[in-house]
Amino acid sequence: RLPEGSTIDVDVLMAGTSLEAVELPGLGRELLEGVDVDASAGFTAWLLGERRRLQALGGSVLREGALRALASGNARKAVELATRMVAADALNEDAHALLIRAFAGTDDRVAVERQLSASVDLFRRERGVEPGPELAEAAVVEPERTAPVVAAGRPALQALLESGEAAVNAGAIEAGLESLRSAVSGSRDAGQTEVEAAALLALGS
Repeated sequence: RLPEGSTIDVDVLMAGTSLEAVELPGLGRELLEGVDVDASAGFTAWLLGERRRLQALGGSVLREGALRALASGNARKAVELATRMVAADALNEDAHALLIRAFAGTDDRVAVERQLSASVDLFRRERGVEPGPELAEAAVVEPERTAPVVAAGRPALQALLESGEAAVNAGAIEAGLESLRSAVSGSRDAGQTEVEAAALLALGS
């Protein structure tokens, strides 16, 4: 029995809001990290499945939190969250692109170039291929978002829409709905009718 007032991080991740989940100290870490029970094949199989499912949920929450931080002008928070995404899934190109965009949001061109170079080198070394154009595009587009009118621009709204759909597909329904609602209201305010229509369709679905 846990003491009164105890918090279980998995419960917050699965049933709480994304605002609550993003503050979890262990978000992005592995479920029952360091625990392996070789004597039980059934438990091992269950644990592997749950680790993968919760990793996907955690990644969606980190992504949404980073996008929300970027949209609100808090690029340094976005860097922190995107860095944790990359640490949890080092070969996820979307995570690397988001981290580069976050660095660009801080107006630190040196950090942007270093991260872009490090990310490209990683994919060349680990996969033997060139990463997609999204990494270079992230390094170019993000500085424009320092202007207020671009904070709710199409790229940011599109990313918010995609993160909402990804969260829903991963099972984080409430977190996904929050992102989709934000995409609807943001695109409406910015006059981005195509993104608004896509967000409304996703939200309705």
